[in-house]
Amino acid sequence: MAGIILHIYRGFLSRFVVFRVARYAFVLLMRLLRHIKSTSNIFNSDYKRYQLVKFKSLSLEECLFSKVILRSRDYKTDSPKFTNKVNYNLDNTDSSFDVSAAEISVKLLNNVSILGGSFFVFLDKKVVLPEQCDFDKDTYSAEYLGLVTINRKKGEMKSTAVEKLDEYDLGVSMVGQNAFNYAHWMTEILPKLYILNKYTAFDDYPVFVDADLPDNMYESIHVLNKTNRDIIAVKKWEKVRIRNAVIISQPSYEPYIPDGIIIRRTSDTVNSFSKEVFREFSSHIQEVFSLNNRSEGKVYLTRNSGNNNLRRVENESEIINYLQSINFMIINGSSLSFSEQVEVCGSASIIVAPIGAALANMILAKKECLVIALAPFYQDAKYHYYSNLAQILGHKLFYVLGRQEISGYHLMHRSYSIDMKDLKKVIKMAIDCEL
Repeated sequence: MAGIILHIYRGFLSRFVVFRVARYAFVLLMRLLRHIKSTSNIFNSDYKRYQLVKFKSLSLEECLFSKVILRSRDYKTDSPKFTNKVNYNLDNTDSSFDVSAAEISVKLLNNVSILGGSFFVFLDKKVVLPEQCDFDKDTYSAEYLGLVTINRKKGEMKSTAVEKLDEYDLGVSMVGQNAFNYAHWMTEILPKLYILNKYTAFDDYPVFVDADLPDNMYESIHVLNKTNRDIIAVKKWEKVRIRNAVIISQPSYEPYIPDGIIIRRTSDTVNSFSKEVFREFSSHIQEVFSLNNRSEGKVYLTRNSGNNNLRRVENESEIINYLQSINFMIINGSSLSFSEQVEVCGSASIIVAPIGAALANMILAKKECLVIALAPFYQDAKYHYYSNLAQILGHKLFYVLGRQEISGYHLMHRSYSIDMKDLKKVIKMAIDCEL
């Protein structure tokens, strides 16, 4: 029922201010009720103030085990590439700039609590957040819903999640704020399992993941879970205490941006990914599936209109008809298993797709794949996420921009159309190896 209501809200009601006001009022009510519940349990041992700290700042004395895999470093990346930027009066973007990749490490901590639907790790009087977090400006979904409150001036968090904790002796945390989105699953969560597999000392540690994930995400765990670790599902916003917990730093990070009522901002984050981790992770998946021979497959990944997706390509049927006529495979990733997606994308030399979660399947492709991303143009849009991901994987990515429709949706979620002349020109150049 909740999923149906969310689908109706996102697909239709959210374009109207009155429904956005109603939603925000509901969120405020939930915050108030949680605050009342927390203050009525003021003596609950879990009702504390926690100091905000970053993962890297934990001392060796606080860890039962600590291993740095990759040091933090800066690397150069090119600005996003556009095939039709002159149509939109874009500034000159043919330049490179430095991006900081955070340190990647594995730590074993004693007596921690994790919160489903978040990456918060509660350790004594501290709450540990990813290295990439900006304490001054980043918001969190748990904060938006009132499960935690943050005093940014003091650098403190107060947890109002006072439910009785389930306790376990051993575990590896793979819960996350954005775990339910396939792109974030592939970039923020699943690579941790690849990293974990390097440490045999943790072979018998169960893996804790968010409950109610799509089937293909659970399948991806089983495919890469080489020691058949137990999988334990954590319900959203419920706490779990683990006496000996393995925590792995974020290989990538995307801040949470809540929808406002009137002004709804876009992210100014320039996304960074750990080049070494993602190249190894991609190669490992191809080895698991024995994708040794490169084929010349051409794939179009549709953006499913279901699953609460907004930001449709209005003339997608026209695009599909054209691509089918030149022997592209048309794939709806949401209808495929994880294994099937690996088989299809792992053999592709050209991938065309609207921006969205399915585009993260470029991780499954062999190096030097050509990716053509369809995207809307709007004021202050950021195009770094998929561009940066493609570059660290060794792919080439080019954007084909389209004009948005006028609607009440957040700028990031408005539907758009692609000029077929622009697309056909780019596809011909791709096939002729001129990009």
